[in-house]
Amino acid sequence: MQNTIINIKITQKVIMFKVVCIFSIFLISCSNNTTRKDNTSSPTAESTKNNLKNNVNSASDPIKTNEQIITEIRQLYKETLDNKHSYHHQDLDDFENSSEGGQLTIFKSDKKIRLIETVYFGHLGKVKHEFYFLDDKLYFMYSQEHAYNAPPTQPEFDDTKTSVEESRFYFWDNKMIRWIKPDGQHVDSKSAEFDKELKRTMEIATKTLETSYKNSLSNPTIKEEIDHFICFKNNDGNTPNITIGYSKKEIALNVRYEGQKDAMRLQFVKKEFKEGHPSYTTTYNELVYSESRGPEINGRYEIIHSGVWDYVKYTRGRDSKVFNFTIIHDKSYQKTPCF
Repeated sequence: MQNTIINIKITQKVIMFKVVCIFSIFLISCSNNTTRKDNTSSPTAESTKNNLKNNVNSASDPIKTNEQIITEIRQLYKETLDNKHSYHHQDLDDFENSSEGGQLTIFKSDKKIRLIETVYFGHLGKVKHEFYFLDDKLYFMYSQEHAYNAPPTQPEFDDTKTSVEESRFYFWDNKMIRWIKPDGQHVDSKSAEFDKELKRTMEIATKTLETSYKNSLSNPTIKEEIDHFICFKNNDGNTPNITIGYSKKEIALNVRYEGQKDAMRLQFVKKEFKEGHPSYTTTYNELVYSESRGPEINGRYEIIHSGVWDYVKYTRGRDSKVFNFTIIHDKSYQKTPCF
């Protein structure tokens, strides 16, 4: 009788153990099915960005082919263009890297540069680049080279005769993995020509990124950040009055003459303080633009601030003639242009 009771208890324990095992297997199976459904959901822009981020920052992954990586690069490129309108953008002038001047437009998301558009002007053409970055690492570069039929200053110049050549460059893990020439040719990645172009494009991209970060801190010519306007009356009674747009940090961004349709950009040059009766003078270049010649310095403004008074001294570039202006207090520090 006692042995029978013991056998019954053992049988009950075995049955309970089997039930627990079966239930555990069922739970694990359910969990795996749920996870599989999540993993097969459609990719989002953020997931594409994270995938490429792993590619850009990691060592070579032998599992992924170049075609797979390029597909992800194209997805991130599209995501950048789709969201370009929402990025903070800043226009900067660059007179250091071209004899005829240049301009950079920087697009930032979460304080990180995502895209830099550049145009540099030369005597017989201009070069445009688009640099696409993720965490300060280049993943795509688009290039356009414009060749003029004659210098823009010559009468025979004809913009319709300008030839344009386009090139595309794909990067991963700080290496160029594809170069497509203007004729559509895919250059052999093992060739000396490919290696030479890799070094050249990486130097351009690195220099552009460094210039953008440096100038974005020192050159505050930002189109969309005008906070208020200050109005100035001419001192001679003949010259048109002017309105100057300022940022929140009291940096002059553009100037508009009374009766003038468009404002002209101002480029910060320097700021000087004078002791005694405290005052400071801020100097700016006045810039004008043409599609063929790019940015040119048209004149120079010296804005003097002393107490509650502001004065402007403008020196015209073509003949060095000087014009003077004085603040109009009752029309200044408003949100719209005065004239």
